[in-house]
Amino acid sequence: MCLMGCTSYKHRTYVLPRRDSQSHKRIVEIDFLRGFDLILMMAIHLVLQWGSNSKGMFLWNSALGPEPGWVLGMRSLFDEVANLILGGSLYFLEFFFSGLFVFLCGISCTFSHSNALRSAQLGIVACLVTFLLELADRLFHVGAHIYLGILHVIAIALAVYAFIDYFFPQWQVTFGVAIFFVVLVGITEYYNVVNEVTYVSFPTTANQWGEYSLTLLGLRRTGSDYFSPLRICAILFLGATVGKLAYKERKSHWPSFIPTSWTKPFCFLGRHSLIVYLIHVPLVIILLGILLLSAGYTLNL
Repeated sequence: MCLMGCTSYKHRTYVLPRRDSQSHKRIVEIDFLRGFDLILMMAIHLVLQWGSNSKGMFLWNSALGPEPGWVLGMRSLFDEVANLILGGSLYFLEFFFSGLFVFLCGISCTFSHSNALRSAQLGIVACLVTFLLELADRLFHVGAHIYLGILHVIAIALAVYAFIDYFFPQWQVTFGVAIFFVVLVGITEYYNVVNEVTYVSFPTTANQWGEYSLTLLGLRRTGSDYFSPLRICAILFLGATVGKLAYKERKSHWPSFIPTSWTKPFCFLGRHSLIVYLIHVPLVIILLGILLLSAGYTLNL
């Protein structure tokens, strides 16, 4: 074997292909937007965990007197913000944050030839998250049950994209599938408005599986953090369409006159978005625990 990327075999020399640095160069605007969006999503989860959810995890000993005012004020403020985001005038924020994340995921899909593998890996991680949350709820009453969260539905959307893109890689087909899902989302949303969509628990009997299957169509909701697979598929395919049109050469469109040094913290988060997303909720709960336990609260075991 010789150096500088070549190997010798039976007196014949074969030059190993060099990696094209440009093809592996990160796209700044996508990493930046993903990292920025991740910060906003983490802020929402902080509000949810520090609001009413903290009542289930931590108990106050009435013998110590009334609960600290700053805790009650914190819960009241975060509950008010959470209600505005989850079902009030600020609902568009949750839709925008999650939608942007999925849209960027769709763009990134066009850079990969292993989306089926990524879908399987993400699906395993999502199922593990569900299991750990169920275990944590049994032990610490965290009050979180995620059966079709953002990770679950992105895994589903990735699998659908990988299957269709394998046979029909043209951008026109990708865009057509996106419009098909958009129409389905419009139909299901209209149905939900007319019939007042209801929540269903995770099925434990044969009869409940029929109701639960409707969650895949967005006609029922389930768990603490539900996302419609149809809506996520629509957004992901729209992002993939943009990726195939705007990033055919896989080159960044970041303006050359704008420096990128200040974007590095956001880009770092964007490059490691899955890891950051997985660890931020436990970190938020640990920080909340440190504050409340030091103030006299006890774990609700």
